[in-house]
Amino acid sequence: MYRTTVMSLLFLLPILSTVIQWFMPGPEPYALPALALKWFVFWGVGVRLLLAGFSQWLRPQNTAQLLGLQHEDALFPIRELGFANIALGVLGTVSVMVWSWRFPAAVAGVVFYGLVGINHVSAGKRGAGEKTAMWTDMVFALVLFVLAVMVWRTHK
Repeated sequence: MYRTTVMSLLFLLPILSTVIQWFMPGPEPYALPALALKWFVFWGVGVRLLLAGFSQWLRPQNTAQLLGLQHEDALFPIRELGFANIALGVLGTVSVMVWSWRFPAAVAGVVFYGLVGINHVSAGKRGAGEKTAMWTDMVFALVLFVLAVMVWRTHK
């Protein structure tokens, strides 16, 4: 379930949303990278981090189990991580309607997912959930980075 949810939010839903909007008539034509950035930020930074944040806030033991943490003291910082994820998730979600928020949300997403992915690499022993998180975080950071650079170069 975890793997399917993560893959859907980071890759499947952004690609589907991009394709659907690309073929819909609209008031303004979008360049494909800008359109893809819109949906990758919305689903990957917005919805994904909102869901993770609320899960970490309300059920921190699930994140503790994913990371192999067994001490009760780990639940407090996991809840605080949840608040940070909620903040980033709000930024990414609102960016679907507010163009000026999209690029900052993309940059925050690249930094967040890139550093989290690197942090997973540095962890010695990893369970299946952490391996999924590591690879999806790193690939998503790279995709988001490439899209953000493409959009930035055309809009500067």
